[in-house]
Amino acid sequence: MQSVTDKSSIETLIPAEYRFIPTQVFFLLNAILLFMIAFILTKHLLAGFAAFFIYTTAPSFVLSSRLAMLENTLIPLSLLTLLFLLLFKRYTTVKINLSYMSLALAAVTTGLSIATKESGIAVLIMSIAILVQYRISKKMLALFVFPSLAIGGVIYCYFFILSPGLAWNIFGNQTGRGFFGPLNFLYSMTQMRFNNFPLDGYWLFGFISVFVLHSDKEKRLELLSGFVATLVTYLFFAGLNYPWYSLPFIPFLVLASAIFVDDLIRKPQLLKGLIFFTLPLSSSFYWGFITRNDVNNSTLMYRGLLLTIILVILVSGWKHFFKHKNILMCMIAIPIGIIFVLWNIQAMRFIREQWIS
Repeated sequence: MQSVTDKSSIETLIPAEYRFIPTQVFFLLNAILLFMIAFILTKHLLAGFAAFFIYTTAPSFVLSSRLAMLENTLIPLSLLTLLFLLLFKRYTTVKINLSYMSLALAAVTTGLSIATKESGIAVLIMSIAILVQYRISKKMLALFVFPSLAIGGVIYCYFFILSPGLAWNIFGNQTGRGFFGPLNFLYSMTQMRFNNFPLDGYWLFGFISVFVLHSDKEKRLELLSGFVATLVTYLFFAGLNYPWYSLPFIPFLVLASAIFVDDLIRKPQLLKGLIFFTLPLSSSFYWGFITRNDVNNSTLMYRGLLLTIILVILVSGWKHFFKHKNILMCMIAIPIGIIFVLWNIQAMRFIREQWIS
């Protein structure tokens, strides 16, 4: 094995070979955590599977997960923190020892988030907001916050001790960047702004899902707390609108999308159905079907899908017509979900051929 200090080893180094394993591990870990959290939040397996397959097949999320960015390290850490907090809430009145252990683990992952990057402070803000809404004592809150800051602050303290001048210069450079403008968030919300990044509707659908779910904030307080904390941090740090600043939104967008789909299937509404058709369905249909088939036939099929969704939602409103509406809607949703996954797989193949190559 060649030494990393050997010039020839540096010249022949291929970054893709070294980032493949961690990105794949994070990708799989994120998918499993999203399934678990969506299931815990809703108590519906359907929401869990929706979160899993949206994250693992939607082009925006799949492609962004392959980027070697520190923000992609924050995603599993924020999900682990959210999971530990949910377990803390669950075991508080049942198994006190497991409850304390969950809170301690949440403090560790929160500290690691802060240590990973300054924007990881969003995980701490999310955790504090959730714990305050859980109505824990001030002593318990302090026992969570101080260890988190201690773990997260070690690397920064070491940096300032090692080279105070360089540390202050970097800090000044990071905080003194130009301001993109007040439309920064709106500009980034429509799609991921990486160069030549393919446009799909899942990114915008995630944001719309968060706003729609705000009406049910008592049941979704953990998800909304995470999103709001990330948004506040984004607005504070994302001065120049670099596209990777928006990556920490991904777990909350996926969870919101999954809950939106679960609610749509269980309580069909025409407006929600049209939002679903306009964004994720149209996106998957375009990238996974139209790009490999005749446009004229695709147009006819697209109109048929629109009329079918409208008809199913309208008919599902007749409660006296369907006594087992939930079962029937799930029977309709399962084949549609399979078609979605197949379309997204085809979409990724097409995008890899046309964009990545």
